[in-house]
Amino acid sequence: MSTTTTTGFNAMLKRYMPYSLLKAEVEKRIYFLNKVNKKTNYKGGTGDIPFKAGHASSFRYGKLVASASITQSKYIMGTMTGYKEIWGAMKFLDHDLNKHDNAAESFIEALLKELPDFAEGMKERVSQALLNGPQLAKVTGITDADEGHIQIDRPEMLEYGMYVEISVGGTIHKTGYVAAIDFNTNDVTIVTAITDVDASTNPVDLTAATTVAVNDILTLEGGSDSTLQFTSIVDQLLSATNGGSATLFGKSKVKYPFLQAYNHSGSAIASANILSTIFDAFGRTKAIAKLGNPSEVLMSYKNLQNAMKELEATGTGVGTGRQFTAGDTKVNAYGWTTIQVTGVKGMVTLVGINELRDDVILGLDWSGIDLHSNGMFERRKSPSGNEYYEERTEDGFVYIVDIRFFGELVVSKPSYQFIIHTISY
Repeated sequence: MSTTTTTGFNAMLKRYMPYSLLKAEVEKRIYFLNKVNKKTNYKGGTGDIPFKAGHASSFRYGKLVASASITQSKYIMGTMTGYKEIWGAMKFLDHDLNKHDNAAESFIEALLKELPDFAEGMKERVSQALLNGPQLAKVTGITDADEGHIQIDRPEMLEYGMYVEISVGGTIHKTGYVAAIDFNTNDVTIVTAITDVDASTNPVDLTAATTVAVNDILTLEGGSDSTLQFTSIVDQLLSATNGGSATLFGKSKVKYPFLQAYNHSGSAIASANILSTIFDAFGRTKAIAKLGNPSEVLMSYKNLQNAMKELEATGTGVGTGRQFTAGDTKVNAYGWTTIQVTGVKGMVTLVGINELRDDVILGLDWSGIDLHSNGMFERRKSPSGNEYYEERTEDGFVYIVDIRFFGELVVSKPSYQFIIHTISY
């Protein structure tokens, strides 16, 4: 029987894994959470988001502007409809918690083993949700799909044993568990049940009934339901024409210039001209936004590596390193790299983030990006006050700790931002 009392485990959770430790451990790993403005007074439910729709714009040559003709600054009110959530869970086995004579010592040993991996996994899921929305990876090939095999663009975004939904436009085509990941061929194998993962048996027939196709996306469980998704920064910055939403929290983007981020096509980007494209978009946004300064440019490592190659180029002419100068470079232990680059149109900081999609580059002014929440991270607490759930299994007792990230992301000044889209080199 269980020798770790529920009271003892609950007390150790509160003492050795308080909210502050978990929050700090995950937050320090997420570049986005380090930079975004945190609005901590959102309690969930319907919430108002004020957007500026227009400046005072009444001017006249030669005479005073007639009082009846004066246009004042105009504000409109968008609406948040509630928290979005990502849940994660950790398991602690009773026999691990009784490995030492001192229960606290056993718990700390188990915690030190579990917490770094959990924090890294939570970091990836939260960062992906805020940046990309539900998309983990995109289907690029369907070779041997009847045997559960597909090829995807970002296999590193999946984990062995992970449950995924394969969908398009919110319609689920197939679901299953990841049983194999081949980083050399970008091939993944999907099986029907978690018990099939180790042996890679019972593959999902991805061609039967509704067929999985190229450009379908892979998401976490629940990621195909738009009502459960975070309103990602990519969706907020892209116009409807380029694959984003037509409205921003209930308000039409095309009606109000302040709700429109500058969308710049990246279809002509190649490895030798990525910086030129970034600075073109940066300069145009500065002209449109006037007061905005989208000087931090977020991109995937693939795009950052090619930007670095362009910086190192020694030739002459457009698109070579001669017109750009690299400044301070920093590599963070938790997975991002920053490089200051000066060009003829100003200076930007390139930020490489592994979780960001390859087909977009984001130019951000952080003064116009807010995360509304009431704590961001929280452990589930039962009505009795326990911060875990206990299961009895044939192999002993198991203690499950459920943790959620919750809130909603709001680009409050879209016109201060730019997005380069349709990158496909």
